[in-house]
Amino acid sequence: MPFSSSTTDYRFGTHPFILQLAQNKFHIPLTLFTTKSTNKLHKESLVQKITYKSNGTKCHTVELSQFPDEHQMDVSDWHEAWN
Repeated sequence: MPFSSSTTDYRFGTHPFILQLAQNKFHIPLTLFTTKSTNKLHKESLVQKITYKSNGTKCHTVELSQFPDEHQMDVSDWHEAWN
């Protein structure tokens, strides 16, 4: 990887919950890409909710309220997540 930081954890790939949000065209908050959120996604049991795709198909997505609010991110978390 071209970027290296002692605060970034590369042991986990992109979590399937994030990919599912993208596939269903939901907004993916930048807060999901911090080390703390990545660890939470991969190590904890998370609440999911039933949502509907634009074609009416039911799907399950991760409940985003379990993660910090994107609008409340501090500068260091923003830089970590952006990378």
